Amino acid sequence: MHDESWAVVPMSLSQLRSMAGLCLWKVVKLARIRQTVGTKEQNQELQANNTTGTDMLTAPPVTSTLQYLAIGKGIITYTCANRTDTEAPLYVQEETYLYDVAPLILKFSSEAQFHSYVPRFLEYDYISIDNSSLNCIGTVQTISGISILDLYNVDAFPVEILEVVNAPDNSQFDLQWAHSKENSNEWEIYRVVTAGGGSPYDCGDQIINDDIPSEYVAEYWFYHNKANHGEGR
Repeated sequence: MHDESWAVVPMSLSQLRSMAGLCLWKVVKLARIRQTVGTKEQNQELQANNTTGTDMLTAPPVTSTLQYLAIGKGIITYTCANRTDTEAPLYVQEETYLYDVAPLILKFSSEAQFHSYVPRFLEYDYISIDNSSLNCIGTVQTISGISILDLYNVDAFPVEILEVVNAPDNSQFDLQWAHSKENSNEWEIYRVVTAGGGSPYDCGDQIINDDIPSEYVAEYWFYHNKANHGEGR
């Protein structure tokens, strides 16, 4: 389905931010973040190492309900700074915009058909999305090495990666699938059906001091755990 040869995507972070559209960049104030979860080193290890992770993602708690289903489109940045030619690049940061896919659901006859459609968004530019019926519901961004989820109608909070698995079809090209949570366990987040976002196999052909951007799309499933509602908040 994909060209497995490595190519740096043409869209830069500045271009991503300057795109006019429904998903305008929101600056998250650190004062809103109640507790930092996870460390930069832990997130780098989980997201950059293609051999790290469990065999399958743990299912959502039985007490939780699916609150949002979104398509995330963004850029994962890697670096080869302080890496040898044989080492894999390290994860640095991400900037992802989340689009509510509720308007699309009725267009598909099955969940499998929806899954197959998601990789097509890798080919869409943000102007195309702006002209669609998809509304932006939030962002995922990296602040001081910590992944921050901002759901516009809920809150902004740090999320901790609990487990990752390699993408089943093309683990080199596609970003790992991931299961994350926020500190009070009120929200569980699943990033699955990824397309793009993978890193080069090693740093052998990379410019050591340059960032390596990798554009991607994915499904984001947000589960709200009613049993933990209000705890830690």
